[in-house]
Amino acid sequence: MAEVTFSNFISVAKHMAMTILVIVRSHLPAHLIAKQCCNIADCAVRSYDIEGMHLGALGTWRIGQAVIRRLKPFDTKLHHYDPHRLPD
Repeated sequence: MAEVTFSNFISVAKHMAMTILVIVRSHLPAHLIAKQCCNIADCAVRSYDIEGMHLGALGTWRIGQAVIRRLKPFDTKLHHYDPHRLPD
């Protein structure tokens, strides 16, 4: 994601965090399976927990830091790369 000066970076960070959750939990395919009234157990076949996963951010300016803050409570292992060191 690119950062635009004076943009609403909090909304972008929330959107990015939710996108990660939707992809990991396979919500779209699960929704389609449930909508077809198939076996509901099939919805969870490719659904994973985000807990314990390694997530990385490249360039941790305002948006990257906000995404990392939002994913930290999920007990993920967070990695980042930026030429400038982040505070603990």
